[in-house]
Formats: sequence, C-alpha cells, structure tokens
Amino acid sequence: MWPEGFNKPGICDIKVFYPSRSSSWQTWTKTPGTSMIFFLMIASGGGGGKGAGNAATTASGGGGSGGISRAIIPAMFLPDTLFVLPGRGGPGATTNAAGSAGGTSYLATAPTTAIASMILQQAGGNGGGASINAGTGGFTGVSTPTFQGYGTFTTIAGQTASTGASASNGSGVALTVGDRGIILSSGTGGGNGSGAGGAITAASPWPAIAGGIGTTGGNGNHGFRAGLSISNFLASGGSQPLVFSGGTGGGGHTTGQAGNGGDGAYGCGGGGGGNTNTAGGLAGNGGNGGDGVVIITSW
Repeated sequence: MWPEGFNKPGICDIKVFYPSRSSSWQTWTKTPGTSMIFFLMIASGGGGGKGAGNAATTASGGGGSGGISRAIIPAMFLPDTLFVLPGRGGPGATTNAAGSAGGTSYLATAPTTAIASMILQQAGGNGGGASINAGTGGFTGVSTPTFQGYGTFTTIAGQTASTGASASNGSGVALTVGDRGIILSSGTGGGNGSGAGGAITAASPWPAIAGGIGTTGGNGNHGFRAGLSISNFLASGGSQPLVFSGGTGGGGHTTGQAGNGGDGAYGCGGGGGGNTNTAGGLAGNGGNGGDGVVIITSW
C-alpha cells in the first residue's frame, strides 16, 4: 500500500493547505494515475487567556491544542476535486477574558460543511481561561464522516493546556508533550507576581521551552517550530519528525506589566498571559493559537 520513499519529492504528490486570508474553500485535484490518497488534518489551537491585573492573585491558563484526524482512501472512491478549509488558530485574549477557540477544519467533496459531503472534520482547541483555568483540547473529529467506510479512519482529541498560577507569586503549571498520541501540544499557563510562566518539559524530539521569567514580567516563548513552512520542510524530505508545540505562559510581575504568552506552532495552543499582584499593575496578553493545516499525499 505504501510506496517506497513515501515522503520523497517525485514519488508522491504532497500538497499542504493553510488557512486562506479570505477564509474561503481551497481545492485539491487528483493528478493522473493517482491510486491512493492519505489525508492528515491538524486542527487549530486555542488562544491563551488574559487576567485582570491590579493586585490579582492568579494568572490565566494556556490554550488547548487541536487534535488530529487522518484517513487513507483509494482514489477511485472519491471525486477528482476535493475542498479544503483549514481552521484559523484562536486569538489570544487582549482584555480580561478567556482566549478564543480555534476554528474548525474541514475536508469535503463539496464546498459545504454538510456531513453528507464530509471526509474529515475537526474542531480546534479551546481558549485558556482568564483566571487559572486551562483551555481543553479540541474534540475528536466528526464521528461518522460519510466516506469513512471507503478506507481507514483515525481521530484523536487535542491536549488540555496547563493552568495558570493559582496563588500570589505562584508559577504556571509545567506541561509534558507527547502524552496524547499526537504531534502537537497545548500552551502553558502564566505566572503571578514573582512566579514564572509554565514551562514545556523536554521529551525527545521536542525540546524544553522555558516560561516567561517572573518578577520582571518576561514574555513566554513561542512554540517549537512556530513559523516553520511545512511545505518547505516536506519538500526537503523531512529529516526530522514533524512535531510542534504550544507557546509558554508569560511571567508574573511584582510592580507593573506582566509578560505576554507565547504563540503556538501549527495546531498548538497559545500561552496564558502573566499577571501582577500589585495594585495598578497590568496583566499580559494571551498568546495566539496555531493555525490548522491539511496535508494531502497521493500516489
């Protein structure tokens, strides 16, 4: 079933779809001689929350990651043209509020969200709460996609984010990636006062990512491979596993402006903003969730 050199240019046709600026449907068309098609949907991540500032005793949670759905279907069972609509990552909160959930991603036989046309569909991760609460991971994909019976289908829900500081001068909770069976992670929560933002613990092939420094309001760090062009990575043969991570939480501040949460990479959650435990101090903004992506490989 799998061709030799599955990820090598010239052997398989690989197309990567990102959200369009106009949020409109994009099209994929079979190349002549196509016999099998592999679909990978990375759902979008949720944005991190932002606390109230002004002598707060907590900090906001990170955004949840999207999940992953995938299918392998013989080309003969599908129309020549398919329609793709990847979801946008949820924006991080810039006022005292929870971050926004990531947009739902769709792959269908017609430019419609009707179940009858659906091959894959998956919701994005939820946004982090304004106070402590973490964003939950994106739900599993639609349970009965119409074309599931023509091939193999798997769907996994996203990872729930870590919570922000639960007490004055507390740190955001650290997060370990790789525990969901997906290549994504959520974001971590922010710190309060002298507390740091939550860190992402190393788990090969993911590196460790520190949270924002406490006391002086250091910003959280962006997720692993945030801003990477997946198209260029795959075209080069992809010598490293295609894994991503969320942004880390902003650090707390003891007198003034707390740190912002870091942005998540594709499908990953944004970090929660840090918070201050001093009257008149300001909370940091939540980091943005990463966009969803759909990769179609045919041979």
